[in-house]
Amino acid sequence: MKAWSGHIIFEKGFEYRKLADVYPDLYTKFLKETNQSNKEEPEVDVTILRSNLIDLEKNRKPEGYNRIGKIRMIFPIKPDPEMYIYKQQSRSAEVVKVTESISDYLNDHGIKNHVEWDRMLLYKLKKRK
Repeated sequence: MKAWSGHIIFEKGFEYRKLADVYPDLYTKFLKETNQSNKEEPEVDVTILRSNLIDLEKNRKPEGYNRIGKIRMIFPIKPDPEMYIYKQQSRSAEVVKVTESISDYLNDHGIKNHVEWDRMLLYKLKKRK
């Protein structure tokens, strides 16, 4: 299976602060699985992680990993909390693999969620053409 985006939808009543304890490992897992850790300037990854943790501890939506790269991890501004993994250029089996891995990790750590594929408005418009 290939997808542009994998959406991890959290269960009703979810609060972002629930991610604070597991987020450092989740963030590291994402960077490793997508081979995007900044080996030349590791302090960049540490700074992004710290910024996200500050938001999570205050129960705010974090940024995620929204850098120029092949795959991004985004927490969109929506009424229902979710996060998504996406690749801009094309459908990818890697998006599916990373999304499922992160979803499983969260479920294993008591953060219930389910996954949906290609829910972004841009891709829905592309399909209509």
